[in-house]
Amino acid sequence: MMKPTSIEASRSKSELVIVWEDGHRSTYPLRGLRAACPCAECRGGHENMSAEPSPVDLERPLAPGQSAEL
Repeated sequence: MMKPTSIEASRSKSELVIVWEDGHRSTYPLRGLRAACPCAECRGGHENMSAEPSPVDLERPLAPGQSAEL
């Protein structure tokens, strides 16, 4: 299993960057991470929760009142 060597969140760039053992760099928009969060609070209640968020959710706009702030 690949492990991260570095994880950084940048408020100024609004992104999360993970550098992996093989040197690959993954960059995720904070807004997309919040939109893809499967928890009941972020989904607006238990009835809206899903087991696995879709990668498409990373591009979904935030719901009214949601924030991508760290």
